[in-house]
Amino acid sequence: MKKFFCFLTVSCFAFMIPIYAQKTWTLDQCIKYAWENNIQLKKQDLQTESSKTSFKQSQIALLPDLYAGGSYGWNLGRSVNPYTNEFSNNVANASIYMQSTLVLFNGMQQIHTIAQNKTLLEKSFKDYAKAKNDLGLQIATIYLQILFNDENLNVAQKQQDMSHLQSEKMIRLVEVGNKSKGDLLLMQAQEANDKYNVITAKNNLSISYLTLAQLLELKNSDDFKIQIPDSLKIENDKTLSSVDEIYKAAESILPQVKSAELDLRSSEQGLLVTKGQYSPQLNLVGAYGSGYTDQNPSGFWSQISDNDHKSLTFNLNIPIFTKYQTKSRISFAHIKVLDSQYTLELTRKSLYKEIQSAHADAVGALEKYYAAIEAVRSNEEAVKYSQQKFDVGMLSAVDYNTAKNNLTKANSDLIQSKYTYVFKLKILDFYKGLPIVL
Repeated sequence: MKKFFCFLTVSCFAFMIPIYAQKTWTLDQCIKYAWENNIQLKKQDLQTESSKTSFKQSQIALLPDLYAGGSYGWNLGRSVNPYTNEFSNNVANASIYMQSTLVLFNGMQQIHTIAQNKTLLEKSFKDYAKAKNDLGLQIATIYLQILFNDENLNVAQKQQDMSHLQSEKMIRLVEVGNKSKGDLLLMQAQEANDKYNVITAKNNLSISYLTLAQLLELKNSDDFKIQIPDSLKIENDKTLSSVDEIYKAAESILPQVKSAELDLRSSEQGLLVTKGQYSPQLNLVGAYGSGYTDQNPSGFWSQISDNDHKSLTFNLNIPIFTKYQTKSRISFAHIKVLDSQYTLELTRKSLYKEIQSAHADAVGALEKYYAAIEAVRSNEEAVKYSQQKFDVGMLSAVDYNTAKNNLTKANSDLIQSKYTYVFKLKILDFYKGLPIVL
């Protein structure tokens, strides 16, 4: 029995371990988790709920209202009984009433308000979708940054290992007199620099992991690891779509353009609402009331039945002079329409510029990638040649370290151009409506 309870305790503890401590995360898992847990996205969702409430309330506002009330009081001293028209002393009385008002016409303000709130609700959905897209792009950026930093760390580690082996070899050569003490010091200095580069690369990797964990709202990121793909291959036969083709697809798909279009429509509907304030307002008011007094020998309910009164009234309010308040509201509404038009135009231009930049960056990164491949190959040969010359004393330690540093830089440039191209390619795919996957 004791063994059973020990097993049960361990099993329960295992289930309590956060899921992110048990696996490596793919990009798709990171994005989906963030969509469910990111606080900023949850706040954006509240805006959508608020828009839903406003839309529903504007629909219900078409119905007539209904109010009810009552009172009970005393008239001390001599007063006229309102129900018998006789003078009485110290009269106690009560009254009840109900009233309902229905707006028959007010310049279509309610109808235009419903239409505007419906548009704002649609806009809130688009804004939420844009927030999700922005968050997904942020995560993809940092995810690829982690991959870059991880690969960069591997390169730095290899360079450090190479420097360490070379330093060990140099010590033996100095001991037998084949190399000078100065060459050894230069080689050890290079090894120290390579160790520093490894530490820097580790810190960069840790910071990028922390940034991603914070975006995911993870409480504990100590065991958080992403899935490192075996390799990110560059498709040399992939033909990029033109900027205009990508923009045409993006304009019809991305929510920020739709949101700006809906904002313009909402402003135009708001202008109609404001113009309706110039219109007369016609209301139908229905009322019912009754009362009770203690000076009447009849009982309470009998008096309520006998003293009831009903009314049905049409009220017409015609705005003649509103101290320019309505005119000012209409002017502001006109300005809002113009502002929304400019916002829509800026949104479209901004999107086009973003696609232009991403397209140019992708083309440039691909060219740099192939150039970097050649640079790596050339520098690898140069290092091999320098190694041979250095081993036989035909090359100084300074020149050898220069050749090795050039190879390190070429490898770093290769990694940088590869991930820049991959990311820009994913951005262009995203603009075309494709999901971000590795």
